[in-house]
Amino acid sequence: ILQVHHTIPSGNGDVIRVRFLHVTFDESGVTLAATDHRGNIFIIDLTNRKFWMLPKLCSSSLIAFPPKRKNLLLVGTSNCTIYFVNTELGTKVGILEGHTVPPKQISFSSTGEFCLTAAEQEAIIWNLESNTQAHRLTLRKDVIVKQVFFMPVSDNIIACFQDDAMHVWKFDTFYCVKQI
Repeated sequence: ILQVHHTIPSGNGDVIRVRFLHVTFDESGVTLAATDHRGNIFIIDLTNRKFWMLPKLCSSSLIAFPPKRKNLLLVGTSNCTIYFVNTELGTKVGILEGHTVPPKQISFSSTGEFCLTAAEQEAIIWNLESNTQAHRLTLRKDVIVKQVFFMPVSDNIIACFQDDAMHVWKFDTFYCVKQI
């Protein structure tokens, strides 16, 4: 069992607990990334029993290790940008721009070549080979996305909305194959 405490000193000598906002494991399950509300990013190596802090970004809205990419972390931020951060060096090595509100969710295609990021009223599919938008899923303004992600194996895209509707699209054609 793992217990991680994040504390900072206060002005009067007491210790203040700081809560983590987002956590994610890499594919191997031995590296954990965590962010707090102050914009700090921590990498925890469970095998070697060590941790380190990456340079601060603005407050994060999501984090994820992309599949098949060692030492890389995607960090969605409150300024609507998603950064690729090298977890060993702490440097920004790429950027995805295009969201109009901070993205809250991320999902990867089975090949790891594409990722899908989503906020309440928008979803964007990114080509991770070129770091460009492959497709923008546009929604009506009154529709709020609750969940959207790539389905395992088929790579179809499923979206669940606040009005309890669910839609499934074929990834390669964006043809709607199912509405519930």
